[in-house]
Amino acid sequence: MDAQRDEDLLFLKRIAKTIGNLVYRVDDEQRAALHVAAVFANNFANHCFSIAEKILEEKELPFELLHPLMEETLAKALHDSPARMQTGPAVRGDLDTIRRHLQLLKKHPEWRNIYQELSKNINPFLPKLKL
Repeated sequence: MDAQRDEDLLFLKRIAKTIGNLVYRVDDEQRAALHVAAVFANNFANHCFSIAEKILEEKELPFELLHPLMEETLAKALHDSPARMQTGPAVRGDLDTIRRHLQLLKKHPEWRNIYQELSKNINPFLPKLKL
């Protein structure tokens, strides 16, 4: 909510604190940045979880196999910079593993594209991989 006057701002802060302890004053530009960051942190992460679930279903594996990893990933991200916590074949520049993963995703070109784009974004020094 927007507040034009100081007394309105104090009123809004009191109301917000009844809902939760995290209360910040942000301007419109900051609010827009917060929203796009939330889309990455929640909506896009959830979409990746959904893809992971479908990959496992295709091989008759339960999604719960990933639960400990997902919990550890979130815990690490909450305690340190997610960029410093990043692991995986893209960070390591492990082209053999990346090629194997891309081969496994061959029948799902949209997922394969997401995998390639995220890998390139994690490590821009990766060569273009074509399979």
